[in-house]
Amino acid sequence: MNRILILALIFLIISCEKTKQTKIQTNYNLISFEDFGPKNREEYKEFKSKFMNPINIETDYIEDYIVATTYVIGNECMGIKGDFIIRNDSIILITEEKGSEPCDGISIKKLVFKIKNPEKKKYKLGYEGVFYDYNFN
Repeated sequence: MNRILILALIFLIISCEKTKQTKIQTNYNLISFEDFGPKNREEYKEFKSKFMNPINIETDYIEDYIVATTYVIGNECMGIKGDFIIRNDSIILITEEKGSEPCDGISIKKLVFKIKNPEKKKYKLGYEGVFYDYNFN
């Protein structure tokens, strides 16, 4: 009887062990997030011309929401999950890679965040997350 109880306890402890992966939770003010890879050579050239290090974020304030667009280098075999946090007068865009099998290829990705802004407040924007340092020269 004691052996069964000990085995059950060990199983319970092992099954409750947390993984070390950090997952970002979706902010309820995030209307949508999309990541795009270039579809053709012309779009690749456009993405490349807009990619900057440090990150440049294009911001449009439309009625009661914000559209923030930026370009990053990411693993071409992985998707990207996006979210944001608000710190004082700043919005920090956050990303992490999603998918199970990264590969050796990298690609420029266009990230578009659509964020609720019912107060119509102007924010400074920053970025934390997926970014591969890459020199195109």
